[in-house]
Amino acid sequence: MGITFLSLPPFALATGMVVLPVLWWGWSPPVTFTPFSDDPLRHIEQMIAPTLVLALTSGAVVMRVARTTFLE
Repeated sequence: MGITFLSLPPFALATGMVVLPVLWWGWSPPVTFTPFSDDPLRHIEQMIAPTLVLALTSGAVVMRVARTTFLE
């Protein structure tokens, strides 16, 4: 699984996270920006997908480095 997220460029993973839920379930993520001061919950909801993409791509690097270190 780490190799998958390591080999995918972040923009491809982000595009997939936006397009696939629309195709499968008809759900679209919020596309307009809401400042945190106006609606904190809506702002946090909007930041979930970008945070998840960055966490998966960064986590893949950490996973591979940890595996290599443990094998030594």
